[in-house]
Amino acid sequence: MSKKILFLAHESEVDHSIAIAAKLEKMGHHIDFFVCDFFSYFSKNYVYEQIKSQNFKINNIFNINNELKEILDIRKNQDIKVNWEYLRNFEKKLENPFIVKNIYNDFTFNEIYSPRDYYSLPENKNISFKLIELLCKKIESINIESYDLIYSASTTNFCRNIIADLAENKKIPILSIIERFYQTAYIQDTYFKKMPKYFKSFFDNFEKSNIFLHNFTREKPVINPKHQFIFKNLIQNLLVIIKDNFRVDYLIKEHFRLKNISKNGYFFIKSIFFVKYTTIRENVRNYRIYKLCNKDIKNKIKDLPNYKYIYFPLHLTPESGVMNHKKFMDELFYIQILSKILPVDYKIVVKPNPYSFKNYMNQYPYERYLKISKIPNVVMVGPDVEANFLIKNSKAVITISGSSSIEALFFKKPGFIFSNTEFDSLKGIFIFDEKTFMKIIDEWTPKLLNQESLHNYINNILFYGLDEISENIIYPSAAIKKDSKKVDLINDKIVKLINDNYLR
Repeated sequence: MSKKILFLAHESEVDHSIAIAAKLEKMGHHIDFFVCDFFSYFSKNYVYEQIKSQNFKINNIFNINNELKEILDIRKNQDIKVNWEYLRNFEKKLENPFIVKNIYNDFTFNEIYSPRDYYSLPENKNISFKLIELLCKKIESINIESYDLIYSASTTNFCRNIIADLAENKKIPILSIIERFYQTAYIQDTYFKKMPKYFKSFFDNFEKSNIFLHNFTREKPVINPKHQFIFKNLIQNLLVIIKDNFRVDYLIKEHFRLKNISKNGYFFIKSIFFVKYTTIRENVRNYRIYKLCNKDIKNKIKDLPNYKYIYFPLHLTPESGVMNHKKFMDELFYIQILSKILPVDYKIVVKPNPYSFKNYMNQYPYERYLKISKIPNVVMVGPDVEANFLIKNSKAVITISGSSSIEALFFKKPGFIFSNTEFDSLKGIFIFDEKTFMKIIDEWTPKLLNQESLHNYINNILFYGLDEISENIIYPSAAIKKDSKKVDLINDKIVKLINDNYLR
């Protein structure tokens, strides 16, 4: 039976979305697309053109081009009339306010939790709300209730999070790809609110999960050489960045092209030159941050097994699976909350995410890490200190919603999270509560860990998982694209799971 599916297309995810859509259309399903990102509009509208060029049947391609054009035509001295009554009535579609909440989930709109500072927003905030009004009207016009399924490879962006909230309210599945363990991703439904409905409740054979746990928890060097960021790395990275990004003729041409298109520059990059500057700036920042975290690291590693401490690994931000949580705030805030409730003989071991030290990833300033390091009971360690060592010697692990809290269970430690997530039903995982936090830790024994619950969760991921990291599935690298058979096998598995569990 034919079902109606809406694909939410966003920047470099579009090739993956098209591949899945083509396979589902071949099965006879009705396919629509909604192009929801700002960037592609300014960059030759490439997402829309890419979808339009496909040789399979796409019934509708919705986009926000007209809405962006209308906003860009607004002059600074023009009176902006926001229809606040419309927005309030639109918001009444759900029980709780959700428009401002979803501003925080967009890398372009969000100036609070997104560390990228090369985006341009109008000083007059009513211009932003006028755009939001236009976007909400566009979303309302596509009639979300008419769809049986919504597919969105990842989860950030204002439009698709508004769509997700409306769809979830109508119990329409929203599917995305999530990664919980290295090189194993899987399809998640309803934006991290519950376990995927295709997961089995019981496995009678724990052989796979036992092998996984054995390999994951084996002894490793305390310092991981792959994640070291020494002066030599800094120089090499800078040379790579300059080689890849600084063709002067291209920069000048691109600068004037984008300036002409974006006019006032609302909701886009400040300038192509500033973006290139930040790639160098963040590399130098990363070196300083690395040195700060690794200060006196030999003595820290020596002393850590003698401390009572809570391990708090930082997320990679902006990260879609983190920013989408309603309770998400800057991790500095959460570390301060934890700091104030811990007994005086406890410490918090804070470790930056190793991936944030890769080129183009981290945009947070050095001062943020310096401020964290000055919290009285915080011990900062470098990204190259092995997580297993830190978990094994800790009293507990706490994250916003990260997989390190699950990994705590691998070492028979309690895991805490600040936001509800798809694994919060696991025995040994607790939602953070200031009143009960220390009581749980003081009374914790490994016997309280439900091994069956953990093994079932791991077996489900291994059984239904996709044999690749999520980044390579959603944004295939050149190396992955060359292995077309592997890409096809992953896409076929995704389509089969979707068709068997959500479209029948």
